[in-house]
Amino acid sequence: MRLSSILSLTALIGTVTVAQAQFDQSVILPENSAKRVSDHVYAIMGFPNIAIVVGTRATLVVDTGMGARNGQIIAREVDKLSKN
Repeated sequence: MRLSSILSLTALIGTVTVAQAQFDQSVILPENSAKRVSDHVYAIMGFPNIAIVVGTRATLVVDTGMGARNGQIIAREVDKLSKN
């Protein structure tokens, strides 16, 4: 492998690492942000968008899986909205 290829690969890896670190820090959902969309549907708008459908026997959460911290925030919102 030539030196220029090694330097290019190193720069690419560094760029991806920095971008990933910035992405991980900027995608935290705001607390207490669930908005009622209809009788049984709530949404947390932002990035990512989350949907919460509250039924009489169960609650459905549509989550894009954006990390443990967002999952904790979503779980707290669902606890406030759902009785089941």
